[in-house]
Amino acid sequence: MNTSIFKLFIGSSSIQVLNQILLVLLSIFFARVLGPEQFGLYNLILSIIAVSVVPVIAGMQQLLIREISKLTEAKEFNYIKGIIYWSAYYLVVMSCFTIITLYLSGKFGFFSETVNEILILGYLFIPIKGLLIQQSAILNGFRLPILSQLPSTLIVQFISLLLFVVIFNIEENLSAKVLIILQFTASCLALIIGYVFVSKCLPIKLREYSHKYSIKKWQKSLIPFTAITFVSTFNSETATLILGFYVDNESVGFYKIALQGSLVLALGLQAVNVIIAPDIARLFAKGHISSMQEVISKSVKISVLFALPITFTLLIFGSEIIILLFGKEYESASSLLTVLVIGQFFNACFGSVGLIMNMTGNERKALNILFVSMSLSIFLMSILIPDFGALGAAYSTAITLIFWNVWMSYRVYTETGIKTWIRIFN
Repeated sequence: MNTSIFKLFIGSSSIQVLNQILLVLLSIFFARVLGPEQFGLYNLILSIIAVSVVPVIAGMQQLLIREISKLTEAKEFNYIKGIIYWSAYYLVVMSCFTIITLYLSGKFGFFSETVNEILILGYLFIPIKGLLIQQSAILNGFRLPILSQLPSTLIVQFISLLLFVVIFNIEENLSAKVLIILQFTASCLALIIGYVFVSKCLPIKLREYSHKYSIKKWQKSLIPFTAITFVSTFNSETATLILGFYVDNESVGFYKIALQGSLVLALGLQAVNVIIAPDIARLFAKGHISSMQEVISKSVKISVLFALPITFTLLIFGSEIIILLFGKEYESASSLLTVLVIGQFFNACFGSVGLIMNMTGNERKALNILFVSMSLSIFLMSILIPDFGALGAAYSTAITLIFWNVWMSYRVYTETGIKTWIRIFN
């Protein structure tokens, strides 16, 4: 089991690292070409799209991974086929409602004219992102964690980079509008590739079965997952939105650069989560708690070992790295990076708390903690951002992240008996 996890971690983390490298390269190129003002506007548009996608994808990824894992174990292939078709239909319908709502919000002046002009181009991002998430969840549900990450991460970023190089050689004076179109095109091409992956990897016997649906059960399970996803996304994007609306676009750019740098620490945890998610659902359904503890203890150690050298590097050389990669005008992001790195290291030390709650049927309890965390985040930002700007947003994010992890790890332990946090000696 441990050897298997480690081998999968190497493959999964390699994808995460390569994806992050491509993200950093894209951010460097975009930041230098656009400048702080347009780069901040570009990130503000992406944040609005990310929040708008929530009603579409909310909870679907967790539901698909958990249900496909359990149904595969029970050999209920009719229902597997049913949930795949139902989820696609659900995503398309919800996308239509979300696009209409976003359009009306723009018409009634909720967004500035500049933002609304570019945001219209991003409407079609919504169903595309939803279907990419569905493809990833299906592949992971069938215990293909490495392949499941490719379409929605590495392939999207690689195509984006290629398109940027082509466009930049044609026209050097790019804008936020052009880069949004570029990202949409890359996502469409990745969706086509993802469809090929899913078609090739589905069990052949699945084609022999007819569809069976358990829609009421799936919808009931989806409700807490939906709320969890909404609150999580809102938490992650709140700082960007508040900075964009109440401070300035430059602050958004500084915060996004620092946040992206700090998220490098989380790559190990993310890679582990992709690997262990179907195993946690399967082992818990069988009542194999000791095996679960073994898997989780191994995974949190891997996450911390991955994060530790990155933490020291960014804390000591963060300012120099930002200046080298993004330029002197982005040096203000270095103080934000220090704060966010500390928060992310605590996140790695507490392990896969959210994943375990969701995969063990405790999603409603996880939701309550997320609501409290969101309230704390808004409260802290309302106090700190007016006086400290982007640095206040960084402090709010880090404090909320630590608070969430401590509480969630305690709830995991009381509900399942599992210790998620790093322990040198078992």
